[in-house]
Amino acid sequence: IHRKLTQKRATIDFTFNKEYIRLYCEDILYCESKGNRINIVTKNASYTTRLSMNELQAKLAPEVFVRVHRGFVINIHHLKTVKGDKIQLHGCDQIIPLGRSYKKDFNKAVISYEERGFGRC
Repeated sequence: IHRKLTQKRATIDFTFNKEYIRLYCEDILYCESKGNRINIVTKNASYTTRLSMNELQAKLAPEVFVRVHRGFVINIHHLKTVKGDKIQLHGCDQIIPLGRSYKKDFNKAVISYEERGFGRC
């Protein structure tokens, strides 16, 4: 238990409205690309930064954050339902599209995530 409590939590750093922001990666629900900006969405807030989607993905753990559409990266830990080409996350009303070209990699990522035991209570 002590090791679990003292374990370093992964973070991501960026600027938002000329402020330096550090978020715990586990708090991020999803990231959405809007033009040349990225919205990073948590349960409590949304932050906009000028990172590209590729730059953002390079900063995030690939075993937890998966690209599901040209404009969306999700945190698999918050995955609630997948129905056809629509994804729903816990703590979020936004319906996220699942692009055809991303579906195969998404399915592999979900299976891998569950095999590592992250999806268990």
